[in-house]
Amino acid sequence: MTASARLYGATGNPIPGLVVENNTWRGPGVAGVFPLDIRDCTAPLVDGNKFVATRRGVTLQNSPGAVVAGNTFFKLVDVASASNIVYDAGVNTGIVVGRNKIAGTAITGVGSAPSSSGAQVELMPMPAAYTTTGRPPAAAVGAGATYFDTTLGKPGWSNGSTWRDAAGTTI
Repeated sequence: MTASARLYGATGNPIPGLVVENNTWRGPGVAGVFPLDIRDCTAPLVDGNKFVATRRGVTLQNSPGAVVAGNTFFKLVDVASASNIVYDAGVNTGIVVGRNKIAGTAITGVGSAPSSSGAQVELMPMPAAYTTTGRPPAAAVGAGATYFDTTLGKPGWSNGSTWRDAAGTTI
């Protein structure tokens, strides 16, 4: 497929149930353009795609109920944080991001993409290793996220508000 695609419904007349699956997106595309830009769609599904050496990932705008799952993001360029992989451009609610793989990409921060609706997309590259002071906030990565604490020499799990070890002790 091409380096980028824009899939837009119309304001007030969104595309319902758009499905984008099993595509391969290659190349950096145009500066500042996401390979897949979805706007004005209701409950779009982005599943099983491969993003190889693309400039960024997926952007969503005015697309409530979007699901971005089962995709592989490989050797992305221009990525300072995970918010550039799946970006909430605003007016979204109920975004679900899961089962995505990030490979060959140096993520320097967890990142979040707050929108005008208050929705957030949060990703933490897994498996991840951080120092105790360098790890992202447990609330930012959500319940169930895990990392290896290089300071303590053990894994930590987020309960959505604090980091805990296997015994349940706050770390």
